[in-house]
Amino acid sequence: IAYVMPYGYFSYIEPFVSDESIQAAAKRAHDDLNSVIAEAGIVNATPHVLRGGVGEQALLLQEKIDASMMLINAHRPGVEVHSLGAYATQIVRHASCTAMVVRSFS
Repeated sequence: IAYVMPYGYFSYIEPFVSDESIQAAAKRAHDDLNSVIAEAGIVNATPHVLRGGVGEQALLLQEKIDASMMLINAHRPGVEVHSLGAYATQIVRHASCTAMVVRSFS
């Protein structure tokens, strides 16, 4: 299970974000991933908090751990058309494994 923080990807933001803020955000993300794992009762899940471009980091992690499937959350409340966002589209298009997208509308 992974979460990608965009720090380092959007270079215009980086000078305005302190290292302490980035570390605190990474800790919160890691804690949140552990909560999701515990609440879902998932066994043998490893939380990954990554930093960079969402699509790029997801694809690099998939290669690194040799995942056979990726489950992607695509959340766009209020969107009535059946389209994916840029990150989900990038991941689905370039993944070297099965990629399943779950849309949440709430």
